[in-house]
Amino acid sequence: MAKKIHAGIDKLDDYDRFLLETLIQQAEKTAGKTLSLKEKQKMADDFFAERPRAGKGHLGRGRKGRPPRNLSADGAQESADFHWTPGVPLRKVQEAQRRNRNMQTGHPPSEPHTAKK
Repeated sequence: MAKKIHAGIDKLDDYDRFLLETLIQQAEKTAGKTLSLKEKQKMADDFFAERPRAGKGHLGRGRKGRPPRNLSADGAQESADFHWTPGVPLRKVQEAQRRNRNMQTGHPPSEPHTAKK
């Protein structure tokens, strides 16, 4: 592709240059003839109009890293939905659940098993 087509072609990165060349080749294939210089210039103008970032490299195309924290209007951090607590043995969790169930149903708490004499 000649540099006469558009002034910004030399500023295009490899991907954008390939994309523009492919678009011109497809247009030539569908037309069944080679496009004139004016038709190629019109396609290049349309390409630069549709892709405002074309020719500007990859700077600013995507952000890397974490997004900033969202703070409320007064600057205080919003409360989290989940608060981590250290782990406990499953036996203690099951005992607490059993105790809560018994309190809700009205059953007396079960006595620990002791050996009968």
